[in-house]
Amino acid sequence: MEFVVDMTTMEITVRHAKDLERFSVRAFPARYRDEVGGNLEVLDVALRAHAAGTVDPRGDALIVPAVIRRMAHEAASVEGSMPDAERDARFSSMLEYAACRGWVAEDGSVRAHVEWGN
Repeated sequence: MEFVVDMTTMEITVRHAKDLERFSVRAFPARYRDEVGGNLEVLDVALRAHAAGTVDPRGDALIVPAVIRRMAHEAASVEGSMPDAERDARFSSMLEYAACRGWVAEDGSVRAHVEWGN
């Protein structure tokens, strides 16, 4: 699943909602190509505006699990949903795996690397 942030409009969407074996944040366009810090600040503003998460000092996105679940559910409905019980079980498995790998912050946010570009 990809959490997609359009930094021009500050809109957030989800791609590949049924793929709960991967999670990343994709941000585009990179406004300040020579200045990664500027991009991270804009991404942080977009995530905070939607109460979806933040960007940590290392440049990873920290996304609120409830927001991931809600947006994935909405996107899966559009893409052709799997049964709710199956989706919930797979989502829980994704969070458990992330926790085992150290990708869950103390506040419960899921750490995700940021990929730049469409």
